[in-house]
Amino acid sequence: MKATIIAALATSLLMVNASVSEADSDTERFIRDLSNAGFANTGGAKAEIAEGSTACMELASGWTVQQAAQNFFKHNPSLSLAQASRFVEISIADLCPEHAPKPIVKEETVPGEGDME
Repeated sequence: MKATIIAALATSLLMVNASVSEADSDTERFIRDLSNAGFANTGGAKAEIAEGSTACMELASGWTVQQAAQNFFKHNPSLSLAQASRFVEISIADLCPEHAPKPIVKEETVPGEGDME
């Protein structure tokens, strides 16, 4: 019984540690990707992560990518709207990929289908 409890506790700790490590790697990748895209880290990593998280929260509350980019642009007037859009795209890719825009799929008809009269 004692061994089972210890094993369960150890497994739980490993799972928590894995999620913390995953979150750390997401934020590290986010900072790296921003740097690679040419964003100057003037406010520090915590500020950039906070801004990216804000974009994710806006998307989670129903905002479009364009609305989140416009809001980021409004609060960061030294950037262009294109740069603000890129910041939101990187935020989505690294911090909240579940909010990535879904591709539009067009249904195509195959020639000859439906011609069975």
